[in-house]
Amino acid sequence: MIGDINPFVRFAGQVIYTAKNRPVYVKDCRLFYILDGAGEIVTKTETFELKKNSLFYCYGGEEYSIKAFMPLKIYTVNYDLTRRKSHLMSVFAPVKPKECEEKIIIDKCEIDDSPFLNSHFYMRNGLEFKSDIKKIIDEYEEERSYFRESGGAILKQILVGLHRAKDDYSETSEAVTRVVDYIKENYREPLHNRNLAKIAGYHEYYLNRIFVRQIGMSMHKYILNLRIKEGERLLLNTEMSISEVSAETGFNSATHFSTYFKKENDMSPLEYRQKFKNNI
Repeated sequence: MIGDINPFVRFAGQVIYTAKNRPVYVKDCRLFYILDGAGEIVTKTETFELKKNSLFYCYGGEEYSIKAFMPLKIYTVNYDLTRRKSHLMSVFAPVKPKECEEKIIIDKCEIDDSPFLNSHFYMRNGLEFKSDIKKIIDEYEEERSYFRESGGAILKQILVGLHRAKDDYSETSEAVTRVVDYIKENYREPLHNRNLAKIAGYHEYYLNRIFVRQIGMSMHKYILNLRIKEGERLLLNTEMSISEVSAETGFNSATHFSTYFKKENDMSPLEYRQKFKNNI
């Protein structure tokens, strides 16, 4: 049961990962939080994007491959879910699967009421867990009295939070999909969180929180990004004026469109058109 786990942390720190493709087998659990960079992690069945604020949990005994397209700056925590093997305090480095003659999990532990803890779990946006992961790392860097006990307690809190997040994702993914589909069809029209919340059947603040968790940005930013992408297309493929592009993409004024466009592209709509129109 998840209530019975008592994590033992062997290592917590910040690392830079640059390998292009490194298949590995791990003996204990891993928690990765991406601070910066770009890449992907490939398991036997799935591929997940690694980018800023994404989070990946991996159970001991898993095989995966990390591909760093840009150097990945990562918070990493290595641990068991119980303290049965706490006498083994040295870090267990991952090994190449073919070099591991006997694939042993340091602390084999099945969690009946939280199946993801027995395999792997990915979050597109795990920002809510960043500060707690950093607390574990601080404990292991400072090594104050009972730092291992403190680190384990914080990690259990994180794992419970991930369990809740997984449940939220399962229950709300259909609602988020409905909202995304609606936004894609209607982003040119005035859109407000309270109206989108009615479509999803959730309170607007809760909907926005799960939207950020599953999509990686707020509903407002998602709408603005769609409008900017359409604005870029119109600037390069039509002779519409800036005011016309603004109206066509759902902005309430050319000034608002130009301000946000420059924020996203580091150039004004006119500069963007002049620079790229003849290059497509």
